[in-house]
Amino acid sequence: MSLTPITSQTVLLHLLAAWMSERFYRTFRPTDELPKNDDMIGFDALITQRNRMIGVFIAELWNAPEITAVTDQLSALLSDDTVSDESIEDGAYAVWIPPKVQLPSTEPYLSELRLQLIKGMRGIPIDERREIRIPRVVTLAKLENTGAYMSVTGGFSTEWLALSEDVQGSFHLDSHKISRLPKERAEVESMMTQIRDKAMLLREGELTKLDIFDHWTISHLPETINSGVAVISPPPELDPHDGTPVRRDLRRVLKRVQQSDISTVDMKVLVVTTAVTHIDQELVTTAIKGMSPAMYGMLDLVVVVADGELRQVLQPRALPWDAS
Repeated sequence: MSLTPITSQTVLLHLLAAWMSERFYRTFRPTDELPKNDDMIGFDALITQRNRMIGVFIAELWNAPEITAVTDQLSALLSDDTVSDESIEDGAYAVWIPPKVQLPSTEPYLSELRLQLIKGMRGIPIDERREIRIPRVVTLAKLENTGAYMSVTGGFSTEWLALSEDVQGSFHLDSHKISRLPKERAEVESMMTQIRDKAMLLREGELTKLDIFDHWTISHLPETINSGVAVISPPPELDPHDGTPVRRDLRRVLKRVQQSDISTVDMKVLVVTTAVTHIDQELVTTAIKGMSPAMYGMLDLVVVVADGELRQVLQPRALPWDAS
């Protein structure tokens, strides 16, 4: 039996409802379809809490329709793969593609990625997330015997200072195939030790390849979502460290919120996903702080989702259940 791939909007909605249930100690139930009611036009979805209605706006902070065909194809293939793999627990899963990753669309690269992702889904408990290892190759070169420095491009570029510690000579590391470092610092240190140890063996002018792992995230989503797989991927050309597109797309979303009739619900929430490798690197909070409150004052809560984790950006001034 084939499964219907899950949309990113569905993922964000159900993650938001689960997060609100845990944070506010109440049960929030998402509705995947809006009621046929003109008063609700404008919201992307609704969440109910007893007799209260929460209107939800959902957005990706990028605009890349060209990547949708690739993610839809991979989502459909992975959804079918989970059905045929008995070692994968029934349920819904989300694959969070790190920024700057160009997903394959041709063979054999597509099948190789499918196998790696399916292997990573095995044994993930519900409502949990896991880092999976994607094999990659980086290039290390010793430029000169003099100096004590390693220049770095790619995923390890933020670690150039740590990589330069105790090296003898001048080196260059090309790690552009690494899109995301592991969350645990000990794992990052272990990878850097592997690189430094290899550097010690190089002669001047020598170049070598190192087998190393990229680290992606897979979430086993709340049981409120029908079984299937969602692949959530920002456009590869988007720079996760550039706040300009974040501010631009956030203003675009907030303009849509302002133009909607949102007076008919008990609470108004905006949930967005953004292109970062880890939630603590998100730039939505900074973007909100730099805006006039008039831009977002009609909202009661803003939540950002990245890498399978959620962070509250805008604190509710009042909660409807506290008033009663």
